[in-house]
Amino acid sequence: MLVSTKGRYALRVMVDLTEHQREGYIPLKAIADRQEISEKYLESIIKILVRADLLAGQRGKGGGYRLTRAPEEYTVGEILLLTEGSLSPVANLESDGSNQDSGAILVMWQRLNSLIEDYFDSVTIANLVSGSAPGGNYVI
Repeated sequence: MLVSTKGRYALRVMVDLTEHQREGYIPLKAIADRQEISEKYLESIIKILVRADLLAGQRGKGGGYRLTRAPEEYTVGEILLLTEGSLSPVANLESDGSNQDSGAILVMWQRLNSLIEDYFDSVTIANLVSGSAPGGNYVI
């Protein structure tokens, strides 16, 4: 499994908005500057997060983006699944049945996939901000 910059940056956006949520709507430029991500690339990531109702946007003066729920309610798993499409460690592991492996090998990949999903689903954005996620501190 390789998490793309889109997934990693989406997590950084969510952490940034959590750390600054008391400021209300946060302008895209402020997020981009703090996270050292190009505004253009960040726009495409935020569009995905807004479309999925993870963020709310407001245009005009005083506009920007904010979380739509509490940081404890967002899991790393949901954000990565949204931005990556799949967290599977091997191709074609999903239920379409086209994976070439069978028997014990297939079961091994399925169990690894479950471990990955279960772990990411157990880590919240609040955990990342506080450094209290299962397994220790994170650098994204």
